[in-house]
Amino acid sequence: MIAVLALMFALASGPAGAAAPDAPAAPPPAVAAPAATCRLPAGFAEAPVALPHARAAVAARKRLVVMALGGTPMASGVAGDAALGYPARMGAHLARLLPGVEVVIDNRAIPNRSARSMGQRLPEEIAQVRPDLVIWASGSRDALRKTDLAVYARTLQGGIAAIRAGGADAMLIDTQYAPGWAAIPMLDDYREVIETVAEMAEAPLFPRHLLMQDWHDHGVINLAETDQGQQVALARLLFDCLGDALARMVARGLAP
Repeated sequence: MIAVLALMFALASGPAGAAAPDAPAAPPPAVAAPAATCRLPAGFAEAPVALPHARAAVAARKRLVVMALGGTPMASGVAGDAALGYPARMGAHLARLLPGVEVVIDNRAIPNRSARSMGQRLPEEIAQVRPDLVIWASGSRDALRKTDLAVYARTLQGGIAAIRAGGADAMLIDTQYAPGWAAIPMLDDYREVIETVAEMAEAPLFPRHLLMQDWHDHGVINLAETDQGQQVALARLLFDCLGDALARMVARGLAP
């Protein structure tokens, strides 16, 4: 397991792990400009993003409620503070991009959750939070557990249906990237399932895998770093870059 992301999984069960699943995440830290190193690949900003419910909510109420689902990286124990994880950083960057709009981020991250366990709680959590947008990251943990691909696909499809039935838009996030993760059996197959389900459901897909690989390949974030002190700093940079890219994608979907 590659160093920076391996540390995320290692800290998953520690006390600095997930935010409580039934309580809103802490407010994001003071808004900061994105790190200068958060380069985005050519074409990222051109991809269409359909978020009709969230766009209507912002236009009517000047308020955006985002519920984030995911596992270890979203829990952000490796960053030392949930406010430094990428859901909170997304909220901070959205506040910068959407002046005059109240941005609420409800981070429902729980380490080691499978997609199925997240999907089973979706109707209840949507009723509690009443989000305008649900951002769902999955795949890496299911690959490690060797979840049946057909079951995984049906789980994502059912989750998108539940999100929309609850009056929210759905956005999927694909698997993480790290050099050497080809050793994880069928990881690319799970990523392909996410892409296929998103395309069939006409749901936006945030290309986390592509972005992380691009940042690593261009020397922005060394995902093979072995020094623990550097790993924490790099994880914080990674989360800020992911949060900035997510915010930019969401903001495109809110444009008139």
